[in-house]
Amino acid sequence: MLFINKIILLLSLILLITNHSSNKVTATRQIKQIETNKIITDTQPKAPVLLIPGFGGSKLEAKLTDFKSKHWYCHSNKDWFLLWVSLDMFVPVVADCSMEYISLAWDGKSPQSQEGTEFRVVSGVDGVVYLDPTIHFENYYLNMVNELKKEGYQENLDLFAAPYDFRLSPKNLTLYFNQLKNLVEYSYKIDKKKVTLVCHSMGCKMTTFFLTQQTQEWKDTNIEQLIAIAPAIGGAFEGLRSVLFGNNFGDDLMTNKDFQSLAISWPGIYFNIPYDTKLWTIPIAVSDNKKYYSTNQDYHQLFTDLGLPEKSHQILDYVWDDNQNIKNPNVKLRILYGYGSKTHYQVVFKDKTLNDSVEYVDTSGDGVLLEELVLNYCKGWTDNESASCQGFKGVTHQDLVSNKDVISSVMDLIKEQ
Repeated sequence: MLFINKIILLLSLILLITNHSSNKVTATRQIKQIETNKIITDTQPKAPVLLIPGFGGSKLEAKLTDFKSKHWYCHSNKDWFLLWVSLDMFVPVVADCSMEYISLAWDGKSPQSQEGTEFRVVSGVDGVVYLDPTIHFENYYLNMVNELKKEGYQENLDLFAAPYDFRLSPKNLTLYFNQLKNLVEYSYKIDKKKVTLVCHSMGCKMTTFFLTQQTQEWKDTNIEQLIAIAPAIGGAFEGLRSVLFGNNFGDDLMTNKDFQSLAISWPGIYFNIPYDTKLWTIPIAVSDNKKYYSTNQDYHQLFTDLGLPEKSHQILDYVWDDNQNIKNPNVKLRILYGYGSKTHYQVVFKDKTLNDSVEYVDTSGDGVLLEELVLNYCKGWTDNESASCQGFKGVTHQDLVSNKDVISSVMDLIKEQ
């Protein structure tokens, strides 16, 4: 592993030197359009499937124009390039630049791209199969897509994907939701077959938000079912941990603190913190003399006690309303979840100063989502006979999407139509 890391560092430094472009270009900030070009084919279309990725599951491309970095070795100008996720993102020195590019500025009212940066999402199925297209080190929806293709599915005919900028919260994604609605309608109109939505993690929360904004008539006409894999509907402790302390998600080349500044600047992270006190009844954090619950008021107090910057309070409030709009989507719902893995649900501060000396309390889950929380949604949102839940022991949060048993269940649910 160490040898591989050294190779990655060497290659990244070479790329840094050879690709330092002086090309100056200007363009408006955009989210890449969801691809809806119909394939000309004699094949009878199947009931369409639309994939929606979770947090970090979309490829983001960036463009730099007169970007002013704190580091002399970072690009100032560079045409469109893959930023999330590429190996450079996680390599020391080069990562300093990537962190600057991909962080969001906060003007006190809303998030903005850093001055001199533009971003777009890689559209379609290609945007979710692999996160890094060069050496394919992160297989995401690939196994599922391959199984669908074995059954005759074709991209842009009956197989679609709708990646999005996961750094943002729903109120920043109006254009995306409009495109998603258009894509669902387009998919349905190809052969008048209802669409199966397959989502993962934060993508399920985004999809639920989207569906609650649609009329029941629209859902009854266009949506066959929602297959929710590890749905982060009620939030996840790891989201809060990212804001409080940073979270390198297992990448040994970066520290937790390196990622904390990103987490604090991304509204999408706050959209993922636990918020539903009806389900998350236990305190989220505990010190010698205080308990903090998953309420807006307690989060503000916790942020203050930890000395987080003012913008963390502002972004928390900015996103809070989005979380309150997460309701039963009122479509046929299938939940697939993992259990039996240690999953954090509470942080315990070992002294009154609330410093970095902390312990985490674990319970059963998929390593990110609590089993109990998912089961509560199974019970609370199964007021119609079409809803169902299926657990997979020992399958972790990210692996659920590529696990053969989970994919087999997804395929069975699709074939039931």
